[in-house]
Amino acid sequence: MRIAVIGAGYVGLVTGAALAALGHRVRIGEADPERVATLAEGTVPFFEPDLDRLLSEGIADGLLTFHTDNGVAVDQAEVVIVALPTPPAVDGSADLAVIEMALRDLASSLSPGAVVALKST
Repeated sequence: MRIAVIGAGYVGLVTGAALAALGHRVRIGEADPERVATLAEGTVPFFEPDLDRLLSEGIADGLLTFHTDNGVAVDQAEVVIVALPTPPAVDGSADLAVIEMALRDLASSLSPGAVVALKST
């Protein structure tokens, strides 16, 4: 399956690497070009057991790639997982501004029938 994960933070990177380890083709979209470069070299910016191995294997197998352009990341994806921050707003509710902006950005690049899922802490 072709899967896009938007956001290479803890949630997105672990999700993407695990899906690639299961044999899916995963493109991860991340706005930070320094993080994309670091990840493409196989370096994990935080500790999660075995994530460095999964990342390296996914890259070596050609199943895991990183992109600064979310449109490229979602191109031909059957499933898009949006894993972006939802910090608390002033009133305590979830601030969905980053999610809403990403969805507007992605809408024109989605394949017909693509499933979009939100995954947030």
